[in-house]
Amino acid sequence: MIPTSEPKSVLAWGWNVFPALASKRPMIPSWKQFQQRRVSVAEVLEWQRDLRPRVWAVVTGAISGLVVLDFDGEAGNATMQRLELLPHVRTGTGGHHVYIRYPGFRVPTLNGKSKKRLAEVYAGLDVKRDGGYAIFSGHNEEGAYLWLRQPDPDPFENLPPELRQFLAQCGSEAAARVTPREAKPASNGRVAADRIVSEALRRAPGGRNDAGVWLATQLRDNGYSEDESTVIAREYAGRVPGFNAKGEPESYSEREALASVRQAYSRQPRHPWSQVEHEHGPDVGSQSATAKPSVDCADVLSQYYNDHGNAERLIALNGRDLRYDYAIKRWRLWDGKRWRIDDAGQAYKLAKLAMLRFLEEAVEADDKAAVAFGRRSLNHKLITALLASAECELPVGTHDLDRHPYLL
Repeated sequence: MIPTSEPKSVLAWGWNVFPALASKRPMIPSWKQFQQRRVSVAEVLEWQRDLRPRVWAVVTGAISGLVVLDFDGEAGNATMQRLELLPHVRTGTGGHHVYIRYPGFRVPTLNGKSKKRLAEVYAGLDVKRDGGYAIFSGHNEEGAYLWLRQPDPDPFENLPPELRQFLAQCGSEAAARVTPREAKPASNGRVAADRIVSEALRRAPGGRNDAGVWLATQLRDNGYSEDESTVIAREYAGRVPGFNAKGEPESYSEREALASVRQAYSRQPRHPWSQVEHEHGPDVGSQSATAKPSVDCADVLSQYYNDHGNAERLIALNGRDLRYDYAIKRWRLWDGKRWRIDDAGQAYKLAKLAMLRFLEEAVEADDKAAVAFGRRSLNHKLITALLASAECELPVGTHDLDRHPYLL
């Protein structure tokens, strides 16, 4: 299969693609815009007609729902065999690419030069993800790219545990380097719409419908009219990634976005979102993580009725005081001075209390479907699934904790 001969089929996978030179460098000067917006079929056809590219590249990361593990040379092939991974593509140099579904948390594009530990532990491996791209078709200066199996990405969970942990830690390190920005109110006293949309797009890889409902709810709670929110929801629908929470290519229609607006405006406004929570946890002296939900006015009714929606409820109530440490596979809680290891099942208690809070509000709202779901969600398996879904939303790495010697 040569994807360049059928541009529509490539875009149908949810990939963002662009033409490249035989040297692997982009043929177009502004490829980075496609990290944020979708490539159209018309653009691909125009490039194919006017540029006649020898190779094509896919933009990796959230926009395409794709991570590419690039195993280069003999060392890379040996690493791939050691990890027992099955390649999708053989590259022109004789290396291999393995496609992995985007896992829902950010990991920067990595390579052996910029990540010393990557080179030491996974020789010959480059990770192409947010901010990167990878050649997937055609002939470059070294040879042809040959497809070895269908381009369906493997689940992130299929990776060996040590590699999953490494990528998750890199994601938390990247987040730690970003200074969180407060969602400051506009001159009319409400949070600017572009900040709310940006936050919704950040949440979208974990579930576009959930993020759309969150967007509509926050617009409502910030005093935007339903007509204003309809216009903003259309913008969100046009910018959201073309894949679902499982990493599978799937369109997100304007109709779905507008349905979220109608759903939000059928309920009374609540306390609005006011700022993006700091990745490093609360400041010293903030409220401790106890078995009492930390945000009494948090919205717990607007999320979807699934594990991800339940995770969002827990995060809305206690996300400021909870982090999951992938290095030790344990939850940590903020006690006002440090992130202590949860050795008493406190995270589990908070998850149960979050679902009890949801059930109470569902009863108060006389929402029979919500009441039924709330009762089911108090099941041990669903509480456990809630916490598992929340892990990648609240990651913390040793690097984050080591940056402040007094937080441990």
